Amino acid sequence: MKWLHRIIHRTGHYVRKPWYPILLSLLALADMFVLIVPTDGLVVTSAISEPKRGIALTFWSSVGSTLGAVLLFTAVSHYGMPALQWMGPDLPQSSAWHRAEGWIQSYGIGAVLLTSALPIICHPILALAALARLPLTQVAVAMLIGRLFKYGLYCWLASHSPKLLMRFKPLQHEIQEVQEDLRDQRLE
Repeated sequence: MKWLHRIIHRTGHYVRKPWYPILLSLLALADMFVLIVPTDGLVVTSAISEPKRGIALTFWSSVGSTLGAVLLFTAVSHYGMPALQWMGPDLPQSSAWHRAEGWIQSYGIGAVLLTSALPIICHPILALAALARLPLTQVAVAMLIGRLFKYGLYCWLASHSPKLLMRFKPLQHEIQEVQEDLRDQRLE
């Protein structure tokens, strides 16, 4: 658990800065194109570090992710499959792609809403929504609603988890250390 302590400590230093939610928004946007930005983990550790900023963290990470989705959707709408080459040439043969195809055919915009609210990648569903010529406005609204739900839930759970986790005896010492460290950082 020392690794978690270090991550929360480092995140706690920045999360109180006024520019941090905007940075989180930009990282969420980049996550639509880079695939290695741990947006979910950043949202959770940020909410643990500074629970009172949960609304701002939820809003800005959702906006950034939605803007990234709009850009990805637009690129695929204009350029088709070549716009997805950076994701790997085997993407159309992947199980995620085939699953997303079925969801788009069966549920349309509902598939975008559901996928954006779940802790799974949205890239295949967004690409297929673009190829199916679903309306951009509907895709953007579905994405925003799903992300607000997802990141809102993450922030709520992260801000309430220390109280819940304190019930588990093996974790009490680690959680108390993290809480004391966060209190010390807030006093600085």
